[in-house]
Amino acid sequence: MRDELTGTRDLTFSRWHRRRFGDDATAIDVDLVGYCDPCGAPLYAIESTRREDKSTYVLTQLARRLDCPALLVRYTAHDGELVELRAHYAQPVDGKRRFVGHEPELVELLLHLRLIHRCREES
Repeated sequence: MRDELTGTRDLTFSRWHRRRFGDDATAIDVDLVGYCDPCGAPLYAIESTRREDKSTYVLTQLARRLDCPALLVRYTAHDGELVELRAHYAQPVDGKRRFVGHEPELVELLLHLRLIHRCREES
């Protein structure tokens, strides 16, 4: 398992961007993009949140252009550990996000996306 590089989340650049540009340059931070190590192709994009009202419109547009699924992962945590995880596809269908499942189903989906990927570097 790879460790977090710094162990902390540095918001310096995000705060700078908000102060410098305000509402004139809207932006999102993408929490996680899984990719194929040999070819660099994106496999999935994830927005994680503790909030129930998280917008995923821009993430969905970005994932569409990257040709990969966008996922919204809502979680609760205690003492830095996940207590509960609920994953949904970010793109609503008929006004509702399709439920992927809890942690085991999310793990299965992410492994499946890696398994079905056709690496551009392999013959």
